[in-house]
Amino acid sequence: LAGMAIEILVPDFRGRDDRALEILKSAPPDVMNHNLIEADQVSATVDR
Repeated sequence: LAGMAIEILVPDFRGRDDRALEILKSAPPDVMNHNLIEADQVSATVDR
């Protein structure tokens, strides 16, 4: 489809950064996002 973009939401690569980067280099997305999730203990400290 004309004008369509590909966005990916990546998980933690779990120590396989080299393989993940290989895949991303072979077919790069238009947009790449990563969610950051904080543990409750950390978030209480950060919120202060």
